[in-house]
Amino acid sequence: MRKSAIIAVLMCFVTLTSMAQEPAAGKKELGIMISESNFGIRYKTGNDDILARFTLFSVNGSSSTAKPDPGIKNIANNFGIGVSAGFEKRKPVSNGLYLYIGPELFGRYNNSVNKYKPSDDRYRQIGLSAGLGCVMGFHYCITDKINISSELIPYISYYYNKDSSSSGETEGEYISHGFRYGLNDYSINLTVSVNL
Repeated sequence: MRKSAIIAVLMCFVTLTSMAQEPAAGKKELGIMISESNFGIRYKTGNDDILARFTLFSVNGSSSTAKPDPGIKNIANNFGIGVSAGFEKRKPVSNGLYLYIGPELFGRYNNSVNKYKPSDDRYRQIGLSAGLGCVMGFHYCITDKINISSELIPYISYYYNKDSSSSGETEGEYISHGFRYGLNDYSINLTVSVNL
């Protein structure tokens, strides 16, 4: 399975390198990407046919406090950040409407902490993942300056999770890793952008 992942990454790199050699005509877009549970900044540059795309600061998080019993508190904090880079090839369908497809490499970091008061019991999970996606979407020019696009990104990724817990003087640690594929809530998103 590890060899398959290496071959997939090498094939993506060759595809990205060959697509990057296309001449650019100065098209640039900057936008805000929103999905069900995160948002980020997306930048695209290239020509009318092929654009390089970069998503930075794809962030999600939450903080909550629960009181299951009087005098007991459960405090939960979650934070995630990701980046991605790839290319999209656009095909015009009608005036101002384009379909696009292309490869995208991505990486993500997640940190989740649960604390229990007054016992000071604690559970923490740190997760790292990296993978390859196939971006499929549509792009619509609302005006000469404002665009909207929506996409699906089927993906395959490798993940590494480290879980640790402490209860009094007892501590434990558990590591898991493997492959995931399919769609998640980061894989379906909407972007509103402006032409620079």
